[in-house]
Amino acid sequence: MTIRAFTYNSLLLSVVLTCCSCITETGRLTKCISAIDNLPGRAHSGNYYRCSAMVSCLNTLRHAGKPMAIQALERYNELHPEVVEPHQNKKLIFVCRLLFTAPNGWPHLNLGRPVPETDNAIANRYPLFPIAISDGVPFMLVNGSQMYGMPSTTGAYDVQNCRDFQLIDHDYPSKGFEKAAQDLIQSELFQNLYKDPNDKEQMAKEILNQAR
Repeated sequence: MTIRAFTYNSLLLSVVLTCCSCITETGRLTKCISAIDNLPGRAHSGNYYRCSAMVSCLNTLRHAGKPMAIQALERYNELHPEVVEPHQNKKLIFVCRLLFTAPNGWPHLNLGRPVPETDNAIANRYPLFPIAISDGVPFMLVNGSQMYGMPSTTGAYDVQNCRDFQLIDHDYPSKGFEKAAQDLIQSELFQNLYKDPNDKEQMAKEILNQAR
């Protein structure tokens, strides 16, 4: 083989490998964005939230690595801006809190008065309220909020902050959701969280549905 032929073949191989790498990266990004998109549109509501969808999303993003996860979250924010699609964009707030570790802990969310109404002193004992972690599985404790004034954060703001945060170092459990739901419902915190006993019963039913 001549030097010219060897150089040409090396260049051709380099181009092929580069193209393959680009295709692979594009595929990984598409997969990550789809994982976020597959979360229910009102994933911030316990009536729509599903553990399986959230866990699948979080584990997909974590396996992709921090740079790809950030890229996917930023792209999703561009596709679903808060001012146009607030319900879709709000997903990012909860994904960020479950996927990244803030050095001093995530600040308590101020998205308005929780619906159903909760005891603030109890709610504040959940580090990621309105999310609760039971046996490693994330659940949603409310059906939304009544907003007065401006919210404390947006999906875009949290995604930007995540650039300086560490990606979690573990997967979320992909099974055992029903036991985790039962353990959550039977916990002392949950039993004292809601001001109206009827709300507690209703949210218990919803949490069991979240596990299915």
